[in-house]
Amino acid sequence: MSDNQKFADTNVLVYAFDSSEPKKQKIAQNLLKNDGSKGRIILSTQVLQGQKGRA
Repeated sequence: MSDNQKFADTNVLVYAFDSSEPKKQKIAQNLLKNDGSKGRIILSTQVLQGQKGRA
């Protein structure tokens, strides 16, 4: 992992879709939009599998 990459855990994905926490939702969405679109976000397969059960 390089210095400009970030590891996102399950909370980032949950808050990106959680409208009950608008402040956290906006932060998570901005992180995914700004850094994710530039390939700077790292997600483990464990994080993605954890989200599958919450969908």
